Amino acid sequence: MSYIRCLSNPEGLYIWAQSDGRTCITHNVRTPLSSVEKPKGLVNIIVPTTAFDRACILWDEGNEPASCRGVRVEEVHVLTKTGKPVPENFFDFGIGSGKLAARMKKNPVELLIKLSYKKEFVFMWRVTWEYIVRHAVLQAEWKREDQDKHRRARARKKGRRS
Repeated sequence: MSYIRCLSNPEGLYIWAQSDGRTCITHNVRTPLSSVEKPKGLVNIIVPTTAFDRACILWDEGNEPASCRGVRVEEVHVLTKTGKPVPENFFDFGIGSGKLAARMKKNPVELLIKLSYKKEFVFMWRVTWEYIVRHAVLQAEWKREDQDKHRRARARKKGRRS
């Protein structure tokens, strides 16, 4: 099952679930906005599919940050030059003073989603993450409907045997 394909987002994310219960994440994001300094091959991050799906569903239900068995998703203000979270006092200047604009020009800041598992992470735009979440939620709904359909069919079959 594929969550997102690399040509549909600026991060070059391609996320898919394998039949062995692992979800693979590959992307074109480099340090400092990911834990990948040099590509290690095709897959940058491997996570348990059930944990990834659950984190997506938790996010969809409004749980931010969302976390499940080591998979963590959070929205953070990031200094894009360093990949570090913005210090709490970064925005303390008055809006009209011009000091905040100067500080942000020197240290660009973005509000991004951080997807992490163990020591691996990647930052992405919120719109990209919401696309992934929506697809994961739809897949979970389809799977549930399919399981219900099979359960009803087994019950009907069992009823005919009696």
